[in-house]
Amino acid sequence: MRQLISAKAPRPYYLAITPHVFEDLLALYSTNTNFTALAVREAVVTQGVIPPIFGLQPLLVDNLAAGASAGKADGADAKCGVFSGEALGYVFKPGSEIMIETQRDASMRGYELVATSVYAVGEIEDTWGVELLVDNKD
Repeated sequence: MRQLISAKAPRPYYLAITPHVFEDLLALYSTNTNFTALAVREAVVTQGVIPPIFGLQPLLVDNLAAGASAGKADGADAKCGVFSGEALGYVFKPGSEIMIETQRDASMRGYELVATSVYAVGEIEDTWGVELLVDNKD
């Protein structure tokens, strides 16, 4: 977070982590502050959202495994990150914004919604994001 502030990255800041890393953060949070992890867990259950932790809005991402190339043969690390919401951007191909189609599936006795689009995603400002390599295993 300090690196983002030094780079004058606009807020809010996000923390992309795995569920296991989130559990580890809750354990650290409850032992290192007078605010307990119980309050964070309660917000998740009652409101359905994860409140900011240390000023960072957590985003839980299921598959961030870094694999053996990250330095551990067992692939126990995960590439996580802290970034400004302004660090990333996307653009649609003109005339191909998100299109929703309804398709009847008789065997399912229902409808499927199909969304299609042509877009690109990219990094706008490199210094507004920081990669974190963290332990992702018990």
